[in-house]
Amino acid sequence: MYCNIKRSQYWEKRAKDIADYDELVDEIYETVDNVETWMSGNARGPSIAFNLLYRLCQLKPDARQVRQMLDHRDSPFICAIGLLYLRYVCDPRQLWEWFRTYLQDEEDFEPSPAGLGRSVTIGEFTRDIMLDQFYFETIFPRVPKPGQGGCWNRLHLAIVHQTELDRVSKDAAWELQAGRSLSTLD
Repeated sequence: MYCNIKRSQYWEKRAKDIADYDELVDEIYETVDNVETWMSGNARGPSIAFNLLYRLCQLKPDARQVRQMLDHRDSPFICAIGLLYLRYVCDPRQLWEWFRTYLQDEEDFEPSPAGLGRSVTIGEFTRDIMLDQFYFETIFPRVPKPGQGGCWNRLHLAIVHQTELDRVSKDAAWELQAGRSLSTLD
């Protein structure tokens, strides 16, 4: 990926000259429309998102800047690139502390180019990049077993808890649609 980014036209013409964090976030907002690793169609090469992710790695944002990306509401792609940054560079023992807040984020976006994939929430995206080692034909850094234990156990409990909440919520909605009173629900 590194060699492909360094040889890409976008890197040469734009990404390598981005001077600071604020300029990078503006560029993500203006140009990124998916967070796949490779461009789609006949124009093969690293995506704009991954050119900018690499530039973000070079700029080495501090914790405050990363948190700003994750909490940014102007574009879900800013948050997604922040999450990918953490997945690639964060100490695995700290992943849970960074990611847990975003597991319930309901903002929808399409990680793939428009029409080529399905819409997911930021929460689903967060869960997927935590659990999967593969990401659009690339491999995330392996999380060592000791780091997996606490993080993955907490994630599993959070997913089970959310699944149960969803089930109870659907049951309550069904009861209301059927004309039953909420006071009769146990």
